[in-house]
Amino acid sequence: MEEQNQYPQQLTPFQSPLNNIGGAILTLTNPENDLYKLELTLRGMKLDQDGNPVQTGEPLMNDVGISDIVGLTQSVVSQMTVMNDFKESHINNMMMDFADTLIRDLMWKRKKWGVKEGNDRNRIVFVCRMSAWNIMMRANSGGDRRFWKGTQQDIRTTVVNESQGKSIFSKLNPWNMKN
Repeated sequence: MEEQNQYPQQLTPFQSPLNNIGGAILTLTNPENDLYKLELTLRGMKLDQDGNPVQTGEPLMNDVGISDIVGLTQSVVSQMTVMNDFKESHINNMMMDFADTLIRDLMWKRKKWGVKEGNDRNRIVFVCRMSAWNIMMRANSGGDRRFWKGTQQDIRTTVVNESQGKSIFSKLNPWNMKN
C-alpha cells in the first residue's frame, strides 16, 4: 500500500473568509441592478419570472434619450454614493440639482429623445428621482458605511501640529506664539 501524504490545505486569497466579506460588500452595495431596472422602465419593459426582459408597454423615449437619462442618473446612482456619508441637507441639495438638470434636459431635448407630451415626462422624472433618492438615502449619515463598519478597514488620517522644540527659524516666525 502506498502512503498518501496529507498536507494541510492552504487557502488562496480568493478562498479566505475576509475576501468573501469583501465580495459581499461589493455585491450588496452595487446599484447596477437599480440602473438596469430604470432602463427597463424607460424602455417599457419588465422582467418575467425567468429574468428575461419582456415588452409590456411603449418606450417612454428613444435609445438616445434612454442612454442620456441613464448616464445622468448614473452620476448619482453609483457605488461611491452608497458608501458615502452625506448629511440629509446635502442629500436634499444634490437631489434638487439632479432634478433640475433632469427637467431641463427633458425640456430642451424632448424632440431629440422622442419624448411625447404629457404624462411621459412626469413618469421619466419620477422614476429617475426615485432611483437616485433611494441610493442617496443609503448614504444618509453613513448608512451603508456604518453597516459595514467592522467588516472593512476604514483608515482615517489626522495631522497633529505639535512643536518639537525651538529652532533658529521659530524666533523669526511672527505667528509662533511661543517666542
